Amino acid sequence: MIASQPKDIFEQMYYFDFGLHEYDKYLKRHLKHQIKNIDKIFSKASLLDNETRIKVIRSLYDSFKTENDKLKPLKHISSELMKSEDIESFLIPESLKSQLMVVGDFLGAEIPIVV
Repeated sequence: MIASQPKDIFEQMYYFDFGLHEYDKYLKRHLKHQIKNIDKIFSKASLLDNETRIKVIRSLYDSFKTENDKLKPLKHISSELMKSEDIESFLIPESLKSQLMVVGDFLGAEIPIVV
């Protein structure tokens, strides 16, 4: 929601990137898949002109408002920002690195408690 209100371009892009990563975490938890090139999506959005970028971010925000289709934002990202560019492999299985990061976070919190 903050990214859809254009005050400062850097703040807008910061929250847009934050939102993309949070949605990616949501997909990892529920689908065990993640967005392949999340940095590429951010780069494409940041290179758009102001009016187009604001329009894309607002329409993405609106796609999150639908309560019955949790994949609507994913469809929106793939159609608006990625267009027809490698759509077949847009979602990939969760990487081993991200799986190990979860285990590492857990161990990092539990080891000091045990000690």
